[in-house]
Amino acid sequence: GDTESLANISENTLFALEKTTRTKRTAYDYINESRAQALKGNVLLANNSHKEAQTAFLAAFVAAKTANNQSPEMTIAQEQYGQAAFWMGKYHQKRHPRIAEDYWSIYRDEYQKLHKDNLENPNFTMELSYALDSLGTIYEGQGEPDKALVYFEDSIRLKDLAAQSGKNNSDWKFESIVTGSRIGNIQVATGKLADAQKTYEASIRDLDELVRNNDSANEWKRQLASLHQLKSRLSVMQGNLESADEEMKKAINRFQEIVSFDTYRTDWREMLAKAHYDAAEVARLQRNPDINKHLLEAEKIISYLSTDGTPPASLRRTKAGILITRALTGKHENKSALFDLAVSELKSIHDEQRKDSHTLSMLAFSLISRGKYKLQEKKIDYAVSDFELARSLLSSVKSKIKDPKLIGPLVYIEESVNRQAITAEERIWLNRIGYFHPDFMHQRQPLHTPQPN
Repeated sequence: GDTESLANISENTLFALEKTTRTKRTAYDYINESRAQALKGNVLLANNSHKEAQTAFLAAFVAAKTANNQSPEMTIAQEQYGQAAFWMGKYHQKRHPRIAEDYWSIYRDEYQKLHKDNLENPNFTMELSYALDSLGTIYEGQGEPDKALVYFEDSIRLKDLAAQSGKNNSDWKFESIVTGSRIGNIQVATGKLADAQKTYEASIRDLDELVRNNDSANEWKRQLASLHQLKSRLSVMQGNLESADEEMKKAINRFQEIVSFDTYRTDWREMLAKAHYDAAEVARLQRNPDINKHLLEAEKIISYLSTDGTPPASLRRTKAGILITRALTGKHENKSALFDLAVSELKSIHDEQRKDSHTLSMLAFSLISRGKYKLQEKKIDYAVSDFELARSLLSSVKSKIKDPKLIGPLVYIEESVNRQAITAEERIWLNRIGYFHPDFMHQRQPLHTPQPN
């Protein structure tokens, strides 16, 4: 975390290189320049100087490319060219994913050559697998799950191959499990719930064994907690609320374990808050009185993390989710105000992060939930307005149901429909806005067999 020292290292390196004229520079000089500029870019990113960081990463890429062109047979030049391409892709990943794809394709190509020429070197094998993970992430985010799946499966094959070398065996096995969980996410997003269940269960089994052999590996424990949480969400989709509850208890126990180990990790505390929120949702579906206990725990953590100013968007989303849950289960006189607060918060986050599908899906769910409540109050115009805005939001996402972040809220909506928790009047309005259109019903798994109306 000492960015000042890192900045000094990069600036001193660049200053020393300035003494060497461009005509006399060797490939090693360009490699060192590329490393220094990449380091400088990371320091600038850490300080939120994004434009300056882009300039540094581009300079790193150009220097590495020059070194590689000058000495294409030099392994270290190929490595640095691939690394510089990685950082350019990382910079563009969120804003311009297709540009990131171009750079990460270079990253993959360079390490593909290095892997092919150095089959005995597991480090090149692992780096190639990371490149495939990076490209898989792009395709997953762009609504191309089948393409992403191919990259993730190839990545696991390479990680398992590297792990057989005996060096860093446990670490690389862990990396393989992480990629496996992403395959599970894609299987959920494409409606292959039985396959996803097998994938998650295998990942949990393998990671549980790693954790037993290394009790101090808190990052592994965090991933294990997240896997239990994913398995719980899957169980909700399958209608197995007992399993969902059991998995959430395991997730919370693991998160509490790592939070107690390092109380300064705010990201781990945030994960624990989200786990309590998920547990409250399971309790809501079960009509379990534990719901209030989990909501209070989540609110307590959020309050603690919000003392230093405006909390991050992810924490604000969880807070809005808690408001929705309280509105769905609370007293009649409080419902309207709680729904309004949740919708207002989620609209604010959505305005800030237009491309975030998680916020979009939660906003759509909150609008449909509020719309249902407005129907109960006989405020038809308000209800229709909420339903139409929800439909518009979901229609704006090309990959709709293919995005795993959209699955959860849509499942809760589907759960209400399957339980016949909506009235005939509500069904008429949902039909009118096209909720039952095939585009929306495609690949969703009903939780319960609906009874005739």
